[in-house]
Amino acid sequence: MKKLLVAITIIAFSVNLNAQNRAGYNNEEMKIKKTAFISKALNMSDKKSEVFWPLYNNFQEQMQQINTSKRKATFDIKKTYESSSEEELEAIFATMQALDEKEYRTKADYNVSLSKMLTAKERALLFMAEFNFKREKNKRPTKTKENNSIEGK
Repeated sequence: MKKLLVAITIIAFSVNLNAQNRAGYNNEEMKIKKTAFISKALNMSDKKSEVFWPLYNNFQEQMQQINTSKRKATFDIKKTYESSSEEELEAIFATMQALDEKEYRTKADYNVSLSKMLTAKERALLFMAEFNFKREKNKRPTKTKENNSIEGK
């Protein structure tokens, strides 16, 4: 049952398998890997997983929308600050502040919801799983002797 739930969660992430971010990573592939990484770390029951994953996925989606909007506002300032009026710039800054407040509220609501379903130890495991996944994702592969010989170096 647990494997079925993980498979369903993975499929739910598969909106567009060809979506790639600027670094060339396949976003959907990264989401699948992250889901598997967190699932393994938390090792929660099927019942708990059924409640956790929709909450987690919704939070991730909300944060992605907020971060996309923040990047757009930042880009707007970079692109137009010299030609924009004071009022236009103030409006952009007001938008950025509203987004910061929305981010804070979203995180606070998520943490309250998590605390109702996960113990402090489980939340710590989730935190560490996310931290370790990000660290592993950002590691650059080191060249080994085998890789060097394949590349002809």
